[in-house]
Amino acid sequence: MVAGSAITATAPRMLRGWRWLLASALLNTMIALALTLGHKGQGIGLHALGVNLVYSQCIGLAIWGLIDLGRAWLTPDEPRHRPRLFGILPVGVGLGYLGGTLVADELLGSPAGGGMSLLQSGADAWDTTTPGAKPFPALVF
Repeated sequence: MVAGSAITATAPRMLRGWRWLLASALLNTMIALALTLGHKGQGIGLHALGVNLVYSQCIGLAIWGLIDLGRAWLTPDEPRHRPRLFGILPVGVGLGYLGGTLVADELLGSPAGGGMSLLQSGADAWDTTTPGAKPFPALVF
């Protein structure tokens, strides 16, 4: 009976995870649409939507996955371990952004101005002394 009760105890938690996965994918799609409609540089087209969709899904699902795995592994008793979420969230967001961007760069063949160009360019990205340089690097792909 103990094994049966353990299965029924984890089933709602797993079902909740699938619902959050679908909600995350929907939110990522809405972010990609908003980026495509709001960005005037390359126009609105299927190519721009496709690139934004790949980056948005890779980054968003990586963040969701890392936070959900961290929550499952580090907070087995959620009410008692809830303060651990304050550490899981920033780590999941940071690592999810980096990992998702790397995956999207690889899937798209590291397009010009890809998400990791900020990290790869180092200090030059923050150079404001060059004529025509932007005061802040673009963080939107």
